Amino acid sequence: MHKLSSESDVNIDDSSLVGNFNLNNYIIGKFSLGLLYSTGKGVDMDKCMTFKLFLESDEMDSSIGQYYVGLVIYIVWY
Repeated sequence: MHKLSSESDVNIDDSSLVGNFNLNNYIIGKFSLGLLYSTGKGVDMDKCMTFKLFLESDEMDSSIGQYYVGLVIYIVWY
């Protein structure tokens, strides 16, 4: 238990912190791989795979994934 102030106590559950850390890293990995596919650095450029990876990060509530899904849709439609 960590004291933040004299009035409140906060319980920090290590397993939930590790779970959140793993999920965040997974999202960042998906998004980063999508960027590599979009630029063709280290892999062949693949726009379908780019969109798929951005969409998967979006579905995991990643705001940066949501931004890039919207950007890809905007570029394609306009």
